Amino acid sequence: MTLEEAKEEINKLYDELRWSKDHDAGVRMNALEDALEILDNVEPVANSDKLTLTELAHELRKIFGFCYLVAEGSDLYGYNIKAFLLKPKYISPGKFWYYEMRGNRPMVNISFADLRFDLDLSEYKDENGEIDYSRCIVEVSDDAE
Repeated sequence: MTLEEAKEEINKLYDELRWSKDHDAGVRMNALEDALEILDNVEPVANSDKLTLTELAHELRKIFGFCYLVAEGSDLYGYNIKAFLLKPKYISPGKFWYYEMRGNRPMVNISFADLRFDLDLSEYKDENGEIDYSRCIVEVSDDAE
C-alpha cells in the first residue's frame, strides 16, 4: 500500500465517522485504530538520499547528450562518474574506463565526493561484497527515455 492509498483509506474512515450518528469514544477509538493499522501497511519509499547508476544516468541524460554513464573507482585514481558518447573500454589494472576511440573523451567527469547524494552501486557487488567497477556501465539512448 502506498502513502496515497493509505490517506484515501483514512479519509474514508473519517467520512464514515463524521456522518455517523454514533459519536461515542469507542467508535472514534476504533476508527483511530483502523487508521493506524492502515499506516502500518504503508510500504517504505526508496531512500531519496541514494540514486542508482541507472537513475543517475537518466537524470543526467536530461541535461547532457551522452550514451554511456560509468562509475570507476580505486584508492589510487579516485572515484568518479563519467559520461561518454561512445562505449568506453574498462582497463583492469587501473580500474578505470578509458576512451579508446579518438574524440571519445568524457563529456562529464564528476567525483563521488562532489555528489550531493549517495550513489548506490550495490547491484554491482561481486561475490566478496566488493563493487566490480568493470560492470558499472549504463547505456542510455533516446529510445530508452
